[in-house]
Amino acid sequence: MPSYQTIFFVISLVCAVPVLFWYYRRHPHPRFRPKAGEMVMVTLFAGLLSLGGSLLIGGLMDDPEQFKPGASMGSIPMPSDQGGADDDMDSSKDDGKDSKKSESGSGNGRGGDSGSRR
Repeated sequence: MPSYQTIFFVISLVCAVPVLFWYYRRHPHPRFRPKAGEMVMVTLFAGLLSLGGSLLIGGLMDDPEQFKPGASMGSIPMPSDQGGADDDMDSSKDDGKDSKKSESGSGNGRGGDSGSRR
């Protein structure tokens, strides 16, 4: 039995053929109909869109177990009690050493302990 991707691809191509034919014959005057190059481009886009959609939907149909609730997520890291940057985000709870330094500066607006350099 063929895979789901193949079945969906064939169905989408069969559905795309009448749409492409309508696109080619949509204007009654032959001068305003799309040329061969435009039809090749539109046909390639339709084929690629059909291929991508069939691979996506066929992939979902091949392995429905991965979409059930409670399935393992593989190697995706989950936010939990691992610690990290959230533990030391608030620096205002420090002992105040940084604020005392900035108050005793020279007042030139550059910060730090620059003294009186000229």
